[in-house]
Amino acid sequence: MIVSICTLAKRENAYINDWIAYHLGIGYDRIYIYDNNDADYPLLAEAINPQLRDSVVIEDWRGREFPAIPNVQVYDDWLLRHAGETDWCSFIDVDEFVHLESGNIKTFLQPVPSWINFVILNWRLFGDDEIIVGDESVPVYERLHVIKNNLWLSQLYKTTMRCSCEARAVTPHSFQEKLHDVTAYIIPTMIDSDFCCRSYDALRLLEPQAVLDGYRNYIAHYMTKTLAEFLKYKCERVCPSYGFANKIDYYFMINERTPEKEAYIQEFYKNQNL
Repeated sequence: MIVSICTLAKRENAYINDWIAYHLGIGYDRIYIYDNNDADYPLLAEAINPQLRDSVVIEDWRGREFPAIPNVQVYDDWLLRHAGETDWCSFIDVDEFVHLESGNIKTFLQPVPSWINFVILNWRLFGDDEIIVGDESVPVYERLHVIKNNLWLSQLYKTTMRCSCEARAVTPHSFQEKLHDVTAYIIPTMIDSDFCCRSYDALRLLEPQAVLDGYRNYIAHYMTKTLAEFLKYKCERVCPSYGFANKIDYYFMINERTPEKEAYIQEFYKNQNL
């Protein structure tokens, strides 16, 4: 069994090695990274440690503008050109870590019935632990520990797909199998160890209490990291679909707003404008 990851990366150079090493360590064989850094930003490939490079495939999409949802275009491109190279592929971001009770992706996927083509793992959100400036030399999964029970966001998930099926990306979270009968919108799916068929709409409305109680297997999503990291790396690329008038509000969706944080934000932007 060959298991891969496909991701779109923008301004993730500081985190890419920890993220790659973590996932290779739990059994992934190959990681496909679409580098969407700005043209004047350092190449992502130059940030990757040499001992990791043999397991990584870089697609150069630097400076590319997207007329629609970027992840959907990347995932569909990957499916068109690379799906035949692997048995399963997880479609996740660089701030997301696959957390498995068994500690190994192949052990997790081995018992999945042949009629299941999609395995979804819910987000488990991690906030800033009330740290404004963190030690970026330490992997994020070792320094941020407080889980945020945001019901709406915790119902979201990411997909691992059996690559022998024919599918297309619908959202950054969901895929739709290309069938030719009335069951086209019914997706055989595994959530944790629960096997069933769900429609695309049903996948968006997972059981709230089960989500908050926590599945045994999940996506650890370090959505913002610390405030300093958010301002440096993520603030300018917050997805406009959230509809925030101020992108800082994205940060405070899950983190507490305090006078200390507000003062840090003001000082940060004051220094940016010097």
